Amino acid sequence: MATRPVSYALLVLTTLPLALATSFPHRALLQTCQPSGTIAGESGSCSTENDSECCQDGRRYRTTATATVVDECDSKHGCDEEHNFEPPCANNIVDGSPAVWKALGLDTDDGVVPVTWSDA
Repeated sequence: MATRPVSYALLVLTTLPLALATSFPHRALLQTCQPSGTIAGESGSCSTENDSECCQDGRRYRTTATATVVDECDSKHGCDEEHNFEPPCANNIVDGSPAVWKALGLDTDDGVVPVTWSDA
């Protein structure tokens, strides 16, 4: 299995709101609001590709997800059964399982994406 870092999606998810906020400086003149974390579904206006479920009128759908990612890649050891016979990875590489890629909505064909993570 190839190394598949997932930092790109996390980077986009964390920087996109800031980029949008700075693109619309007039928003400061509007009243403040708090994001609800959900969006209302509208029938006939979404794609059901990739198991999307956003087409029921009025239903509230979450806009965020929280996941725990375990670093599956060892930077010092490898090529044995414990490491799935994969070679050691370079430093700062997170090898996410297919389930992690799916949860983040990433295309596994991308192979490598930058990610940002923190030690919890």
